[in-house]
Amino acid sequence: MSLLLLASRKQRYLEIYTNSGPATGTFDPSITTAYITKITCDYGDGSSETLSGTSHAFSHTYAALGTYKVRFRGAPLSAITVIDCNTDLITKFRNLKKLTKCTSLTAYTNAGLVLDFSQLPAGLTDASFNSCSLLTGAISQLPTGLTYASFNSCSLLTGALSDLPTGLTVASFYDCPLLTGSLSDLPAGLTVARFFDCPLLTGSLSDLPAGLTTARFYGCPLLTGDSIAQLTAISDIRIYNNGWNQATVDAVIDSIYQAVVADANHFTAAAPALQIQANNAAPSGVYQEATPPTTGLEKVYYLCHLPAHAWSITWNGGSGP
Repeated sequence: MSLLLLASRKQRYLEIYTNSGPATGTFDPSITTAYITKITCDYGDGSSETLSGTSHAFSHTYAALGTYKVRFRGAPLSAITVIDCNTDLITKFRNLKKLTKCTSLTAYTNAGLVLDFSQLPAGLTDASFNSCSLLTGAISQLPTGLTYASFNSCSLLTGALSDLPTGLTVASFYDCPLLTGSLSDLPAGLTVARFFDCPLLTGSLSDLPAGLTTARFYGCPLLTGDSIAQLTAISDIRIYNNGWNQATVDAVIDSIYQAVVADANHFTAAAPALQIQANNAAPSGVYQEATPPTTGLEKVYYLCHLPAHAWSITWNGGSGP
């Protein structure tokens, strides 16, 4: 038998490299498979662990600090559907692209992880990378079927909102200073939008997809505020550190007030919440009852004391009801 044929038959495994030791805590990756199977985890220090089933929650404490190559043997790559590696000091994945059935990949607090978007499994629907400062790639390289994307403290990430997968329902991007685009480019089916410290984003609140239930914009100084009347399903919207002046804050509040005056059930959430804080200006006037309300804070009072769908509103210097 030729060496070439032997090589072609060589079993390929998922491999993870980790910088771990007794002071770094427990190394505990979790693997889910599409069917019941046995997986042996070789921890790279001479020890191993074998688990059977569909959920394989491994756990190991290394006796000495070092870089270890961890190999998962037994299940074929095509059987793996979920990988969860939180605070495991991962530095590298190997054969990740070959996970043809993998739909979910989570890697939290792995600052040393070197990974490019082009290495991600094509079938991913859920990708969560938090505090992975060495993660690289453009938004356009993300798997097209993603519905959940969380990239927090991924400062090397590039691209525009218009390149996001069209089926995305949750978009969470924290500390992504190179991310560009307008809110009008967000996927139409988005229900959750969180953008923290993305200073190049542009657009206005009125550009947001109408189906949003949660929206948070912190440290996005180029965004402008006008109306959120289209967000009829909104339950939680928070705007911090965008440098809005009083007229802009008043305009946002007025858009809610005008919508509610026209239709008391315009916003469907039982108790919607609005926060406009930090370096955003306070609304005009005094927080008090008035008939009719004319200042920003008088309208806040009105919205906070509705008989149904009453709002909870926090501003720079106060809150209601």
